[in-house]
Amino acid sequence: MDECTRVPSVGCRAESMALYRLGLFGNTIQQWDSYDEMMAAPYDGPIVIRAKGGLGGSLPCRYGVPKGDVASVLREPEWSSIPRDLLFFNEEIPVEAVRLNAEVMRTHRGLYLYYSTVRAHMRDALKFAPQHAEGLRALLILRRSCCEQGYACLNDLLSLFPDAVIEVTCLDRAVGDRQWRTVIWEVREY
Repeated sequence: MDECTRVPSVGCRAESMALYRLGLFGNTIQQWDSYDEMMAAPYDGPIVIRAKGGLGGSLPCRYGVPKGDVASVLREPEWSSIPRDLLFFNEEIPVEAVRLNAEVMRTHRGLYLYYSTVRAHMRDALKFAPQHAEGLRALLILRRSCCEQGYACLNDLLSLFPDAVIEVTCLDRAVGDRQWRTVIWEVREY
């Protein structure tokens, strides 16, 4: 396991996010814990605004916000009622380069893949064009879509967390701190 390190079990979304930000899921994109931190960063591309959790139900998310418009978005009713310490921000991946958005897990029948090949953000892609694959077909889809390093990291994480659901996005071009074509967003055991 060169790219992934053994980590403790993941009991909640906050733990998964912390492990992601430490780079334990492989390739990461830029994220900021506060509005001030995001505004101080040299990154000038589109921003994604997210809630960390602790709100119950579906968590709000806004994609593609120009950095200069983030403050006005945060004044909108959907966002103004959320405590600032429950928000975080990240750079937006290039949706035009998305090849695959997927949730991967092991089941009693082998590997299971809930996925979409629509060039969109994961939430939207899985909502509007979901597909399913199992076993060898799921394995082949992942092998064809992930970069070599991302595929190896995904397999390491599946071994470390055999009961987890792993969220992954594969792209046509390299992104993130390791410049891979794969980003593993989350490992869920909760």
